[in-house]
Amino acid sequence: MVTLSYLQRTACVSGRQLLTSVLLVLFVALSPICCNDDSENIYVPKGENIELKCPFLSTSTPVIWQNTHGLLFDGREIDTNFKLINKYKIAGNNSFGQFNLIIMNVSPADVGDFVCGTYLGNKTIQHSFSVQLSVPISNLTIQKTDKGYLHGKTGNALSIVCSIYGGFPLRNISMRLEINAEIVMDAFERILNFTIIPKENMHLVNVTCRGYDDLLKTVLTETITLNITYPPRVKLKAVPSAVISEGSLVVLKCNHDSNPESKIFNWTKNKMSLQQTDPSSNIVFKHIHREDAGSYRCTVCNELGRSSASLQLIVLYAPIVSVVTLTNGSILCNATGVPSVYRFSRWEHLSEFGEHIRYLVGSEDGVLNVLPEAGSLAYINSGKYACTVENGIRGHLQKVKQTGFIFLQFQGEPLCINGTDRILESVDNKQRRFVKLSVTVTSFPAYDSIKWLHRDKIITTNLARYSFDSMDTIVQTKIHGRLVHINGYRFSVAFTAFTQEDYRNFSLVISNNNGTAICSVTEQWKESGDGLSNMCKESLFYVILPLCLLALSGWIAFFIYYKKRHRMPVGIVDDLVRQQNQELQVVTNYYDEVNDGEISNQSLAQYASAESSFSLSDRSENTITSTNNGRVELTDLTYINPYQQLIANAPNNSHKYASLTRSHHYFVVIDSHISHLSNLKRHTY
Repeated sequence: MVTLSYLQRTACVSGRQLLTSVLLVLFVALSPICCNDDSENIYVPKGENIELKCPFLSTSTPVIWQNTHGLLFDGREIDTNFKLINKYKIAGNNSFGQFNLIIMNVSPADVGDFVCGTYLGNKTIQHSFSVQLSVPISNLTIQKTDKGYLHGKTGNALSIVCSIYGGFPLRNISMRLEINAEIVMDAFERILNFTIIPKENMHLVNVTCRGYDDLLKTVLTETITLNITYPPRVKLKAVPSAVISEGSLVVLKCNHDSNPESKIFNWTKNKMSLQQTDPSSNIVFKHIHREDAGSYRCTVCNELGRSSASLQLIVLYAPIVSVVTLTNGSILCNATGVPSVYRFSRWEHLSEFGEHIRYLVGSEDGVLNVLPEAGSLAYINSGKYACTVENGIRGHLQKVKQTGFIFLQFQGEPLCINGTDRILESVDNKQRRFVKLSVTVTSFPAYDSIKWLHRDKIITTNLARYSFDSMDTIVQTKIHGRLVHINGYRFSVAFTAFTQEDYRNFSLVISNNNGTAICSVTEQWKESGDGLSNMCKESLFYVILPLCLLALSGWIAFFIYYKKRHRMPVGIVDDLVRQQNQELQVVTNYYDEVNDGEISNQSLAQYASAESSFSLSDRSENTITSTNNGRVELTDLTYINPYQQLIANAPNNSHKYASLTRSHHYFVVIDSHISHLSNLKRHTY
């Protein structure tokens, strides 16, 4: 056999052609019995180029390519008989004996076997390539979808199946399953099956299946959306806060999420249904009030079920303060506010007219003991008790501190207050005087009987000589060292006195349910400024007037003498006499008679301003002495220092508190001896 190297060294071209032809005949003839006959399947996409790599390297013998249609390469060039110069070409490093066949623009006509071969010794070796057109995978889908949605229900298992279809040759590809961009499964398969238990938060989540075809170097992708149905999820929120000051704007928002959507809302407050004209998921309080506080619940329903959420709305407000009595005789500063953490200030004791008396320190929880100390007067603790408390929240007029009060009136026997008045007026020149005695008394409970005594004898009301009068009044006195006003009674007796003894030793006996008191007037009269004025009047009437008359008589005598001597005209004399008579009339008219009727009609309210130097806080100045059996004993201190005032010179002005009237508030009355709530009484003026 002639080798290729030999043929290559042959200078005759025709000899080469002959040798090649011989080798080709031998290659074809001996191909059934050759060795190293390998076959390889080649899949090529239509229109692509492919390089068939011959596994044989030969520089001594030619490498020949052929297909089912005939010879393609004879070791030198592509056979021009096929006119396939633009279809095939030889590639590789020929100097090393590498001869690869490139098929360009593969078409169905190229489908078949391609063989490369050469001769080695006495044997022919060859390698076959089965070229076939590859078919891409036709589809990649996620099963059981509805217009791009995969339906499921919370709590129920849901399978996600991702499959590929078609393709030649049939082959597996690299597949990946992603849920919400998170890889949950990765395999080299044609089908992926993944099971999940859906939750509410998986609703509208994207599921993506990806496939990579290594043969065709292509990527397939399919994305669907989960449609998960679930009952409502509810969250109740207060904006701006569930703890809010009274008067603020608050919105209760019932935030809910459900599939399918629900439009059924139900609101309750403290387990009671709220009627809303416009049902919605929000409740708006434009100006929140303390009554709006409570537990609110919002319930939402759909076809899969119902859910609800609750919220405790807390409304902050300043304390509402009241003062209440306790069973032990103390009083409590009762505060009701939010938050219920209070800070109590000191108590203030005031008169019933609002005048400050003293400050008192109670307990940390707002309790104050107001019972009088043993041996002290019950009346000194009467009045208005005001407590002040705060919880850090501003109330009316933006004030932090809030105040409440109570009126307490303690019971006791009547008490004489130093306000006894004497009014004198001369009646005629026979030393008769009109006398009016007045006594001021405070009593609670109200007095039930009074008696006037003269020299320890009762003055009966049927005596025409005496006229009696009583009236409510306001008197100023000291309580716990403070000069304040209290309510009281003024009792008066008026009569005509002939001697000094007639208007001495008068007493008023007054009683109530708790005892009896005696208010006495026994001191010798001492003329005061008004008395001096009265004495001047008497001096005018009894001394100066007679002297004037005597002087007038002398003047008249002198005038008559002068007239006789100078013979004055009668008219002039008459004029002088009339002038003298007028002057005399002026002097004699200086005293006006005051009768009993005028006196009885005289208003006594103008004397209510009598200021007392008597202090109710001092028991030693009390003017009444009572025994246990109710019998009253007179002592050296059973009178109150009197003062005298002429009615003619009485000031015509009213008391500065004349406009004050007895309060109409209910007074809580505490007996000075009580220790139990059953003894508490109420009294209103």
